[in-house]
Amino acid sequence: MTAPGRYRVWCLSWDDEEEHGSDVVGYDILTPHPKPARGIIFVPSALLRDAGDAAEVYADYAHDNRDGYDSSWPLVFRVRCSDGTTSDFEVTRDFVTDFSAAAIEPAGADNPTT
Repeated sequence: MTAPGRYRVWCLSWDDEEEHGSDVVGYDILTPHPKPARGIIFVPSALLRDAGDAAEVYADYAHDNRDGYDSSWPLVFRVRCSDGTTSDFEVTRDFVTDFSAAAIEPAGADNPTT
């Protein structure tokens, strides 16, 4: 069974999102990519299997474009499917910061490291 290609998604963790939100719309990768439009996020249909995927797509969009870096994750997202049903999803973000250090050799012999 093919999932509907359009979902309306809001972040319930943000007060103003109930009015705004965005449509997450699947498109066929064999056809030209639709033109970007305000309030619409286009995703290849193969990546948009269900409402949970739509919540993750919007979370990624919110993180990159709507000050999601300042948010305290997890956030709760509400998804309305094209059949009118709604579901809520808690979406978490993994922030992995990896630091590594390597010794730097001195530029010259008269540059001791002690």
